[in-house]
Amino acid sequence: MELPTYMAGFDVDLAADFAEHPKIGQKPRLQWVGDGLDLANIDVSLHAQFCEPEVELAKLRNAIRLHEAMALVFSNGHIVGNFVLTRMRQRSLQTMRDGTVVVADATLSLKEYTEDGLSTEVAARGTPVAAMAVGAGGQERAPNGTLSVSPAARAPGASAVRAGAGIL
Repeated sequence: MELPTYMAGFDVDLAADFAEHPKIGQKPRLQWVGDGLDLANIDVSLHAQFCEPEVELAKLRNAIRLHEAMALVFSNGHIVGNFVLTRMRQRSLQTMRDGTVVVADATLSLKEYTEDGLSTEVAARGTPVAAMAVGAGGQERAPNGTLSVSPAARAPGASAVRAGAGIL
């Protein structure tokens, strides 16, 4: 499933698990027992100018009800790992008179999923490209490798995603 929008925020919580061993008359000792599962929160914005917010919200609700692990992949090829969608909070920001959603936000909560206890993260390949560079005269210019051509038209009903992240 691709997110037909831009990410308004992406947060990751990393953890380590420790066992606590009490000692008589002393403070307990801690023993590292393993890494905790990563938790991720993604804030997305859905706007009728780019997608059908109600349709995309329905896709997200369906994804949470599937109870299946999905790969979290950024458009630069970075595979964050496998995650399950554990919670979704949606908020309609603007509607038409009939209740049709024009603008909506959603916060997705994800929990890392592993079958063998090992991370499934894969780094992106290639060199990252900055958004803009500043020339000698202080003028902004596109960085090397930037294309100035219009993208191909989307097929009817295709996702509006061109950049950002997707949950596959």
